[in-house]
Formats: sequence, C-alpha cells, structure tokens
Amino acid sequence: MNRLAASLLAVALVGGAELWAGPDLGAVVDGFVTKAALGSETPALVVRVAIPGEAEGGLERAVGLADLRSHEKAGSETLFRMASVSKPFTAVAVLQQVEKGVIELDAPAQRYAPEIPWPEVTVRQLLNHTAGVPEYLVEPSFKSRPDNHDVFHSMRRKKLEFTPGSSVCYRNTGYAALALVLEGAAGKDYPTCLREQIFTPCGMERSAVPRWDWTQLRGRATGYERRLRFYFAADTDIFNGVVGDGGVYASAVELDRWLEALHGGKLLREETLAAAFAPGLPRPQALRYGFGWVITRMGDDTLIWHNGSWLGFDTFVGRVVGRRANIILLSNAGLHGRGLDLADDLGFPLAERIIASK
Repeated sequence: MNRLAASLLAVALVGGAELWAGPDLGAVVDGFVTKAALGSETPALVVRVAIPGEAEGGLERAVGLADLRSHEKAGSETLFRMASVSKPFTAVAVLQQVEKGVIELDAPAQRYAPEIPWPEVTVRQLLNHTAGVPEYLVEPSFKSRPDNHDVFHSMRRKKLEFTPGSSVCYRNTGYAALALVLEGAAGKDYPTCLREQIFTPCGMERSAVPRWDWTQLRGRATGYERRLRFYFAADTDIFNGVVGDGGVYASAVELDRWLEALHGGKLLREETLAAAFAPGLPRPQALRYGFGWVITRMGDDTLIWHNGSWLGFDTFVGRVVGRRANIILLSNAGLHGRGLDLADDLGFPLAERIIASK
C-alpha cells in the first residue's frame, strides 16, 4: 500500500479528447497523463471533479482502456477496485451502527468480534489507527485464500506494536477487524451491510464487494502492472477475500453520489461527521487520520481524503470542504509500482487549484 496516500455537467470523452473542463484543472491532468505515459492503448485514468454551481469549474476526463484484451474504454461508469478507499466505506457503516446504539466507540472490539486477539483495543482505536495492531499483509503463514476470520486466527499470538491510544500508525489490519465488528454487531455479512447501509441509499446500484467473484462484475476494469514498458494483468491475489480494508468496487459517478450524500448529512449526523473528520491523535507530526479519512489543511480550506493502491489499481477520493468540491481519481495502470502517487502528483495539485480559484 502506498502513502495515504453538486452539480456536474455530464461530459463524454472520446479518445481522451477533453470536451469540457476548467482550463487550470485540465492543465494539471494533462501534465499527469504525460508524466504517466497514458494514452488510448494503455490502461486508464478516470478523473471526475465536481464543484457545485460552477459549470466552468468542473472536469471529467477518461483516458485509456478498462481492459487491454477487449479494448473496452474506461469512463465514469467503469468499476474500479477501490483498494484502501474501501476504508471510508467501512468507517461510515460502523458509525451508522454507533448512531443506532448497536456499537459503542469505546467498547472493546472483542465484544463484537471475539476472534480479534487483543482485548484492550477499542472500536475507536481501530477507526483512527491508534490501536497498535500489526500489519497482516506481511504475514507468511496464511492458507491460499484467507478471509477475515483466517487473518485473525493467524495473528492470535501476535503482540501489539504499542500501547493502544499512545501513537498512530496506519495498518490495514485495523479495518479488516472493523469488518468483523460490523458483521458481529449488525448480524449480516460485510457486503450486505454496505449494500443496505450505503450503496442503496446513495443510488450506487453497481457498486459491490465481490470478494472472490470480482471477475463476474460487468463493466469492471482489470488491474495492470507495467514491466519493461509492457502491461500485465495483476488483479489476482490471495488476499482478495479479505474485506474492510479493501474489497469495494465502484465507479467515478457513483463515488460522486456517495461523497455528496456523506457531506450532505444523508448518511451520518453532523456531530458524527465532525468526529470522523477530526484527527485521532492531534499531535504535531502525527498522521492526521480521523475515522476513515485523512485531514489536510490547505491554505484557508481543508481537504478530507483517502487514497489506495492494490494490484495495479490506484485510487483517490477527496472533498475540498469550503468549496464543496469532490475530486475522484481512478486508475488501473499500476501507477504506484512506477513511483507515481495519485495523491501527491494529482489529487493535491487539483485541490490547490480549486482552493486558489476562490
């Protein structure tokens, strides 16, 4: 995994040619497309920027292919694997159960998922990465296709990396644990929770958590890695059945609906959102991570965001709070493996241009 890393006029892109966009934002995207060597016969980059009330301030761009074998072009409706951008979905679903009184933030996570091996770790600490849990992705002893239960069975003798609440350290394990917390509290599996609590209310009809059935999704992108200028399909891995920290598939247009619903108060109450968008450990130099989101001050505004990289997919979603602007970046071109970062190289520059245009 890499570093943590509305009204929008509908536009179509044919062959990567821009039909409508704010000129400054378009120039930023052009520079990144050139830097990443993306084109009509490469894997894709999909960009969607929505700024309510400003028809000249938004941007929609699609360059490249969702699948190299079929030559299917990517677009705003193409489903991409979200990688760590799944974490905000997990956080929202858990917080919805907190609002219902089903989950208590400061209760031990073991109350809802007994297989979590650390009795002192709370739900809150899992949400904001202050739990001190070790990283499961480096474990060598998993069976061929583990699920979340297998992950914590394998880690049952692992010690915490620090006293919970004393530090902050980004670990995928915490959100794999939260998927079990959600399932135990709600009495339903993780994909059903997300469908009922988030996808359906937000009109995200095609978004899904397919686990091992991802190849059955219609209109999905294939993840690719590039070696010696050639691209190879790379979206199969033993951990594809683990969810919570990853596992969600969604499109740019449905992510836009989700961000609008979330920030518009349709999924969580105002006071819950305020807690989600506050850093768990507000110390200098500490990662400013709330409940499923990174919080970054930019000039006189704030960017609430998350990114992810996994199996050739690179993703970024962000909200420039003061401008109510959504930034959605999706790629299947293995950018992280080539030293490119959607947050640093494209998401942050776009946010800066939006803020500067006030």
